[in-house]
Amino acid sequence: LNLGISHKYKYVKGGGELNLSTKATALGSDYDYTLASFEALNQTNLGKVVLKTRFFAQLGTGSNWAPESQLYFAGSNPEDMMDNKYMRSTGFIAHSWEGYGVSTNHLHYGGGLNLRGYAGYLGAVEAEDGTILNFYKNSSGVAINFELEFDQLIGWNPSFLRNYFDLDCYLFGDIGTINYNYSNENIVFIEPRADAGIGTSLTIQRWGALELVKPLTIRFDVPFYLSHAPYVEENIDFRWVIGINRSF
Repeated sequence: LNLGISHKYKYVKGGGELNLSTKATALGSDYDYTLASFEALNQTNLGKVVLKTRFFAQLGTGSNWAPESQLYFAGSNPEDMMDNKYMRSTGFIAHSWEGYGVSTNHLHYGGGLNLRGYAGYLGAVEAEDGTILNFYKNSSGVAINFELEFDQLIGWNPSFLRNYFDLDCYLFGDIGTINYNYSNENIVFIEPRADAGIGTSLTIQRWGALELVKPLTIRFDVPFYLSHAPYVEENIDFRWVIGINRSF
């Protein structure tokens, strides 16, 4: 059962949107979980730069979560990714970019807590009993995401491409935390993690004769800073991710 409500508003030099949603398993389900999430999106025009912010928080409970419906630290969960025809299509994305491991990877789909620099990283945290647990997904978390678009400062926007393509350049930063406890334990959050870098996105707005094709946004982000880098990487390092669509 999915319920949600949205509210859009405007203010001086900008506007935003509030989204409140809840999800619960139905009677007779093989799973047992309930969640409530809140998202606040804002966009403020600051002359030739645009500041975009996203606040996201989720609280989840339950003894048996569907893995594809859990909250993911780096981006959207598989349930949301299946709604995108490019993400669910074999061959569109290089297989080596998928999956999770001891280092970061190269595939990102906007959503979840959206700490894009940690895409593909299992995450490791030591529990009180000394056990090493992974935190790349769980049930509850909080994140703040920032993007500062500065493409207007570059001033490159040819009129013959304007109606078909939109190119954005931005600085970004993300900070967030997620719980790492088991479902039968008291909720415990990891120490907040953060990333920062620079990115660009290309949106194909019109497809000529294929007018019914929806706009496609492809991102190339370089999260050169991670506050808690994997053991095999440095905190400041060259790493890159390819993303489909933007979460805000």
